[in-house]
Amino acid sequence: VTLQINTSPIIVNNTIKGKITTGSGLTIISGNYIEGSIESNGEKDEITGNVLFGADSGYGIRMGFGVIERNLISNYHDAIKFWLGASPIIRNNTLVNNVNAISVPGYLRSSYSPQMYWNNIYNNSDYSINLYTDENHPTRNVNATYNWWGSNAGPEPGSISENVEYDPWLRF
Repeated sequence: VTLQINTSPIIVNNTIKGKITTGSGLTIISGNYIEGSIESNGEKDEITGNVLFGADSGYGIRMGFGVIERNLISNYHDAIKFWLGASPIIRNNTLVNNVNAISVPGYLRSSYSPQMYWNNIYNNSDYSINLYTDENHPTRNVNATYNWWGSNAGPEPGSISENVEYDPWLRF
């Protein structure tokens, strides 16, 4: 199933197998079990309280702006992947058993400031935060402080790309 949404619906308490693509309006996606992905194109989308389970490939959520909050996202190549120039708010999520938990284009515009805090990010095989770039674009620092990295000692060595600020982190 592929849901192409061009209005401003509320999608709540469903089981969805497939892809959800939002339009430019406000879409609220909450309380769903999703075996597939969400591609958010709205500037005010709210993706909250969902369980997303992938098939070891692709992304769970791809977003530019909006809020990703209180989701469990597992078993994707990229649990969350930003659009170029994105500035989402990512908070209170559990991102576990993915290849990369969060993938961020390293060439963010200086006016954009993604917010990633209060998340549980652990047991991802490559990166907890993957800041990817190329030789034609400068790299900006990304703030990923106040997250739980699966240990009071912080993230595992090599699981955070360069230019990602992750200290201080949450301890339990």
